[in-house]
Amino acid sequence: MSSSCVAQRGQPPPRGGQALSGRHCDAGRAWATLRFALLFTVLAPSLCAWAQPARAAALLPAGAGNYCVACHTATDALLARTDRWQGGIEREAINPCPASVAIREERYYTERLLLALERGQANAPKTAEAQKIAARVTALRESYHRLLDTPLTSVEAYAAEAGALRYQLGKSYSALNRLEDAGRQTRILIVAALLTAGLLISLAWGLRTASRFAGGSVFAFRPGWRAVLLVGLVLALFALPIFRVFPREVASFSAEETERQAVLDQAKRVADAAERGQARAWMLARVAAVQAGADRPAAEQTLTAALAAAGEAQIAAPALWGEAQRVQEIAIGSAAATEKALLAADRLESGRGRAWGLRLIASEWATVDKPRSERILAQAAAVAEENTGIYRDLDLRGIAAEWARLNAATAVETAGRIHDPALRSWAFREAAAVAGDKALYEQAASAARLIADPVQRSRSLREAAAAARNATWFAEAAAALNDVQGVEADYALAEIAAASGNAALVERISPQRPETRTAALLGMAAFEDAWAASLSIADPFDRSHAQAAIAAAWRNPEAARRIADRTLADRALAAIAIGRKDATLASGISSPYARVQALAGLGQTQAALAATVELHDPLPLRDLAVALAGRDPQASLALVERLDREVDKARVLRAVAAGGDRAAFDRALNMALAARVRGDPLAPAEASLALARQVQDKAASQKALAQALDAAQKIAVKYR
Repeated sequence: MSSSCVAQRGQPPPRGGQALSGRHCDAGRAWATLRFALLFTVLAPSLCAWAQPARAAALLPAGAGNYCVACHTATDALLARTDRWQGGIEREAINPCPASVAIREERYYTERLLLALERGQANAPKTAEAQKIAARVTALRESYHRLLDTPLTSVEAYAAEAGALRYQLGKSYSALNRLEDAGRQTRILIVAALLTAGLLISLAWGLRTASRFAGGSVFAFRPGWRAVLLVGLVLALFALPIFRVFPREVASFSAEETERQAVLDQAKRVADAAERGQARAWMLARVAAVQAGADRPAAEQTLTAALAAAGEAQIAAPALWGEAQRVQEIAIGSAAATEKALLAADRLESGRGRAWGLRLIASEWATVDKPRSERILAQAAAVAEENTGIYRDLDLRGIAAEWARLNAATAVETAGRIHDPALRSWAFREAAAVAGDKALYEQAASAARLIADPVQRSRSLREAAAAARNATWFAEAAAALNDVQGVEADYALAEIAAASGNAALVERISPQRPETRTAALLGMAAFEDAWAASLSIADPFDRSHAQAAIAAAWRNPEAARRIADRTLADRALAAIAIGRKDATLASGISSPYARVQALAGLGQTQAALAATVELHDPLPLRDLAVALAGRDPQASLALVERLDREVDKARVLRAVAAGGDRAAFDRALNMALAARVRGDPLAPAEASLALARQVQDKAASQKALAQALDAAQKIAVKYR
């Protein structure tokens, strides 16, 4: 997860070098508009707060990078906590990590669409077509399960997964709307027919009455084509709403707007290419570290290639600076384009002159050659020092964290050169934890006190207090919020209460924000009080998320069964069943997806296999097949055929190949190369590297390593 800090703009490029070489339908535009409206409505107060100059740099918005390791170390425990429920969407106002915010937004938008489908189904006519739609939505619920299970390795890959699910949900929603329209038309026709019949009866009664007074011969009625035409016209008049067609807005763009969008699109491609260049260098270093165990000369060559790849990324820095200036210049005169341009420019700045590729190379090589790793880390620090703005500090923070594993004194010296107090505090905390030097926590707290924004100052003090177990700093963190009101202060208080166990802080949280109180009580393990507070949460999904987290931590299946959303209820039941080692509870889970997961997690492979016939999304088959690989390879291979993604098949096949099956290894090798993931260009190389690590045969391992190296070298770093 990259930081939410913004680099200084308008600086000249730090080094010379060469420039980089180099669907949407109406429904897509409508969804984009809805997405913006939802985000603006929920986060508008936070966005306004971001504009205040008193904010610390760590709270300013920035575009999320694709890889969390650009700002975090590869072993950072924070990376495993992205799926933990911590409150409603408004909590993201105090989240300093834009990647985490982006992931939460993807889930939020998906859940809004699921909620709309639920409400639409409740009002839909009970027809066979409606039942088909309901069956499709039930199947897509398992894809929502998959989304919640997707690990955060790449922000773009996660967004692509969520987008694909929303596309399918949107098709069901459109079908539901068509069904509702058809029902409305039927009702209109019935009403029109009744009104026409009533009118005809009235006319007939009037004709009969008039005829009686006129002697019966003057107004004699003789049915004919004119009468039929009259009836048809009357019926058509009453049925006119059926034929009403709303005007369809067709978007049109001027040449200037088209040019602006082209520049914005190119800016994104350039930023993506720069990030891929850094990731490619890291991937090559990972291959080199594994190679070193069997072939040190080859590993040295691969390391040289990794350093060269990192150097190429540095050469591209001037091109990124130029592209950032261009994208801001082209937006002059348009407020909407200026907003997009600022985000695009920030993304470009986040990739300019970055040293995270070198940092990760040093981290991977540390177990092979510590002195060489230290030299690479020193080179990374020199590159970071030449950068400007907050991204300089982000790189130095990561470098300090790596130094803590190699040389504590250098780590402290590097952390001291960080300008931003929030990042400096984070660096000292990590150095203290890795080096085991508790005195560094005092420096972390001192840096935290320099943060101008009270909410972020409180956050950093709270994290230092939690790491050092210092009650005084907890009190100081709470005191920093004395003059702050609103959702930001409430969530900050909730986090302090959860970390310190101070129940008195919960009373300072506004009763109008039950999500915040629930998060605080859950963090304090006050499960009964947290459950009671969750009942006041208005949003159905937030309430279900909160209750699922409470029930799972509480290990209370009765509470889990009372959760309104069945998907989240079943996930909680699966977690409880695994935690309690209760196969009976696992067997009673209604969702086949969660049932298979729970049974497989408990080692009940036969029962899990029996439950797979009801699955719609095959992801649970992957973990079940991996569990079977050592005991029953044939059953595991049979499950491979039912998987729908190459990356999942590759994972199962390498588990089977680890047992020495040569045919399975050949299949695993081919499947690893095919294991492409949209948004994550590292996937084939990672799958091949994992295979090399897992197999015991030296020749097979070398073959997989060669494929991993080739896949890493072929990662595209050009944007044209």
